[in-house]
Amino acid sequence: MGKHIMRRNPKIRSQVNKHLLVLALNLLWNLSELLKPPKGYYKKKGRKPFEWKIVICLCILRVILVKKYDQYESEMETDPRLLSFFRVGKLPSRSTIHRATQLMNVAYLRYVMSELVKPYKKGVVDLILDATGISLMSRSIWYNLRLGKKVKKRDCYKLHAAISLYYRLILNWRISMGKHHESPYLVSLLKPFIKLGMVIADKGYSSRKNLQYIVDKCGGLCQLKWV
Repeated sequence: MGKHIMRRNPKIRSQVNKHLLVLALNLLWNLSELLKPPKGYYKKKGRKPFEWKIVICLCILRVILVKKYDQYESEMETDPRLLSFFRVGKLPSRSTIHRATQLMNVAYLRYVMSELVKPYKKGVVDLILDATGISLMSRSIWYNLRLGKKVKKRDCYKLHAAISLYYRLILNWRISMGKHHESPYLVSLLKPFIKLGMVIADKGYSSRKNLQYIVDKCGGLCQLKWV
């Protein structure tokens, strides 16, 4: 017979989890103050919706905690810690969180990320450009049992990312089909940056148009490396 697993210092563990939750909520609240609600959230007719700051904090927190909508209803909606932090007597319902999540399309997620990384875009920025294949969690990359055929990486979506060489943060991104070439997405990846320093990119991004765009944007002072 094996030994029982003993919990050590449960009070300390509970206090640490509480402090981490408060810290995460403070970070989410600071981010929510920078954001505008998506189009269609505030309507002229009907019941007045919940404050968008509270709703977006709960939407992001639900994803961070890996909670389904029924788990949000049973665990998060009545959590006294959340009620105390937001200083409300009632939190948004499960259907409200679901509708708000549906309003957050790709364009709004890109807007949220641009506001989040705005301080890292100032001044001269050194970037790495690359693309990688992504797929849904429920889909096998190598073999699809339902269809009975092998799924190639080219059949998945492709994430194009501009990564800060200094901070190691994704500062801009685009999503395309897996069969699309990388070259047409270089301009849209570099457009938000005012001044570029060094640009390290995959050879798939190399073209005369892209090279001319980088030279014109930086006055010919940018160091461009194809890897």
